[in-house]
Amino acid sequence: MLTIGEFSRLTHLSVRTLRRYHEAALLEPAVVDETTGYRYYGVDQIPTAQVIHPGQGAARVRGGAALTARAASVVISTIIGSTRGGGDLPKTANGWVG
Repeated sequence: MLTIGEFSRLTHLSVRTLRRYHEAALLEPAVVDETTGYRYYGVDQIPTAQVIHPGQGAARVRGGAALTARAASVVISTIIGSTRGGGDLPKTANGWVG
């Protein structure tokens, strides 16, 4: 487990941003210590954090337009799975992903 500070340094997201993402249920910590309230993240959450942070402002989070952590994981898995065979990136309703 990584402390919020360690996770912040690895993902280049501020501690404040991570706290906001948690409050918005955008990226929830793997564990929250019931006694101290400290947030701990798993290494496996780093790709999700990196997908949701570019361009995800607080207004989009409040508006419900931002990806949830689960949806981000699905997007990552889809892109990785689609490109392993040398194929094109998957197409979305708005055009090509990437």
